[in-house]
Amino acid sequence: MVNAQAIVDQEYPREIRKKIKNLDLSNKNLEGFLKLEGFSNLEVLNCSNNLLTDIDFSDLNPEKIKEIDLKNNKLSTRNLTCFSKFVNLLHITVDISFHGSLEPLKNLDNLFSITIAGTNIDSGLEYLPVSVHYTGFINESSSFGLTLSQPSSCENLGSQKIFAQLEEYFTLTSYSRERFIVLDDSVFDIFYNEKDALEAWRVENILEYRKKNYERLEQIIKREFHYLKSRLTKLEETFEQQIKPLDLKNLIPQQIKERKAEITNILCIGKGTSAHLHDEIKEMRRKLSDYKKLEQYLQGARNLNIDLEKIRLICKEDKNEICKGAYKELKRMDENETNMLRRYKKMDTKLHYYEIALKEFVHGTTILELAKHIVEIQKLTQRILGRRLTPGSSKK
Repeated sequence: MVNAQAIVDQEYPREIRKKIKNLDLSNKNLEGFLKLEGFSNLEVLNCSNNLLTDIDFSDLNPEKIKEIDLKNNKLSTRNLTCFSKFVNLLHITVDISFHGSLEPLKNLDNLFSITIAGTNIDSGLEYLPVSVHYTGFINESSSFGLTLSQPSSCENLGSQKIFAQLEEYFTLTSYSRERFIVLDDSVFDIFYNEKDALEAWRVENILEYRKKNYERLEQIIKREFHYLKSRLTKLEETFEQQIKPLDLKNLIPQQIKERKAEITNILCIGKGTSAHLHDEIKEMRRKLSDYKKLEQYLQGARNLNIDLEKIRLICKEDKNEICKGAYKELKRMDENETNMLRRYKKMDTKLHYYEIALKEFVHGTTILELAKHIVEIQKLTQRILGRRLTPGSSKK
């Protein structure tokens, strides 16, 4: 065993410490107390797999450090407060020595991962930054698929309490994929997604998490509605300038009448073929039908409105009434959604989550219906004009 402080002082003289960005002290059999001083530009600290009993990294630059790995040591019991000032931390890896709440991490807005699994961290899931996508409960070393990694050896650890909160949501957001077929039976691997599980938990359990997003969500609704209305305006211009002047309602019936007369004449004289005339009549009827449908969709789209000055996503206080089952409903609706409208349904993941969670479908439904009308209007316009329209075009 090697004295940790002695080896660091020996291998990293103070005059070179400012130049070091990555300090890897892992697997060196280091023991005892370690104080890190002078590493003012350090970004990555790895002290894993040693026998350290204490470590002081308070001297590190709080804006520089991005990764800290302290797993598999002999550290005395402590909480997560030691990380709270490192505002740009991306990854934290700790072990059973750490206990208590996740609250000290609530202001680490860039944090991407922290290993909760296998620790005694037992509370404060509501304080976990929304940027966190990984908590260590997913085992990525599995040969096939991803498995939940909360083994029986962890059952008495504090992290079991957090795992119990998330377990339902791991299952809810999981998906299966066929691996191979044996004797006509398919073998499926189950995949879990921590990011989605954490999001689902927040949606259904944290009132404050929803409240602080309302203003941004209102802006999303307004922005998307403005965008769709501008698309509708351009399509209305195309209709008024290029389609309406064709006078299809009056012209097509007259053309059909003329083609029918030609067919009668051909049958009477017994010369020539009328097949092409039948095809023309069929195409004319289709175009007339498209024109009538286009008028209906345009009128329907004009009637779809949102009072942008009165948009309010009001949150009731009974969170169980509001949000329990919201994510399940979202998943069911997404499974039935067509690809054509998926962009609008998922234009912002949180928007749709909260629309469901609040039982307020008015704005969301209006946007979806307007999007559906615009898709149909553009399709019919293209068929009538016989050319493809770009989203921003109204005339050539």
